[in-house]
Amino acid sequence: GKGGKQTSGHGSDSAEDYTDDEDEGEDGYKPGGYHPVKVGEVYNQRYVVIKKLGWGHFSTVWMVKDRKLVAAAATAPKSLLNSRSSRDSQPIFFALKVQKSAEHYTEAAMDEVELLDCIAQERKKCESTLIAQGPMSRDGNGIRAIDNVDHSRHVATLHDSFFHNGPHGRHMAMVFGMLGCNLLSVIKAFNYRGIPIPAVKRMIK
Repeated sequence: GKGGKQTSGHGSDSAEDYTDDEDEGEDGYKPGGYHPVKVGEVYNQRYVVIKKLGWGHFSTVWMVKDRKLVAAAATAPKSLLNSRSSRDSQPIFFALKVQKSAEHYTEAAMDEVELLDCIAQERKKCESTLIAQGPMSRDGNGIRAIDNVDHSRHVATLHDSFFHNGPHGRHMAMVFGMLGCNLLSVIKAFNYRGIPIPAVKRMIK
């Protein structure tokens, strides 16, 4: 979805106006619209909803805990659990994005999943090159393997995707790694006077 945007309330469903509303309102909860997610619910038999993170014209976004990974960690050997690299590389909290159920929103979500899958495949290819040819090996564009792997870490990672049936239809759901705060909160933090260039550079790295 597009954080900080919603329908204007007039005209077609694709008409969007800027808004800084704290929530998406009730009007979008209808057939073809948002799914009524509740804290404590479990999605895809593994994702427990912890709290709401935000919303956009296409979806609402929720912090979830992956109880499948929690269970796996509980049964892992103690020596593995004490490993710092193991703890750092295996997060249990994720962002669940639940798309509106109308057909064009579902199609947009499926396109997004396809693109993210391509990105994930490219990331794995870069990591394989790093291991097989070394960090200083260069690709066809002259970029070092170690730089390609580092750059790939700045791209959203799709953890899982699935469909969920609810009272307003069939919703595409996507599970992402947790990132930082949304752009609207940064705009507000600078009192709508613009975000300083150094902060912008850091965000778009």
